[in-house]
Amino acid sequence: MIKTKAQAVIDDQEGVNNITFDVNYNPKRKDLIKVTLANKISVIKKDDLWNFVFTIVQTSQQQRMIPVVKTEMIRYQKQHEIRLQKDMKAGEIVVAHCAVNVEEEIDKAFRREIEEKKLSTPIPYLTGKKDSV
Repeated sequence: MIKTKAQAVIDDQEGVNNITFDVNYNPKRKDLIKVTLANKISVIKKDDLWNFVFTIVQTSQQQRMIPVVKTEMIRYQKQHEIRLQKDMKAGEIVVAHCAVNVEEEIDKAFRREIEEKKLSTPIPYLTGKKDSV
């Protein structure tokens, strides 16, 4: 993404008027683009230009315009049984299924942390004496 003032000139295919796009021409309004055609100036929003271009291109071009980040996920599913006390018969059980997606990197970090705590936590019945079990 261009963060400083820049200008792009697009050639007119019929050779009459080139089009000039000025981006970041106004430091306070970086969301606007100044478009000059035949010495006439228009100011448009970047979002409007993006939407227009996205609408007119082919599907394969649209796919190239959308950045895709692939993140490996691990799905955890848990079943909870809830014993109700009101609004239903006492003792009835409601089963709720819960699913959570966790990024694989986060899952690995948690597993490492759990393993480290297991190794560093002394086991109560082991005192370190030879004759104790």
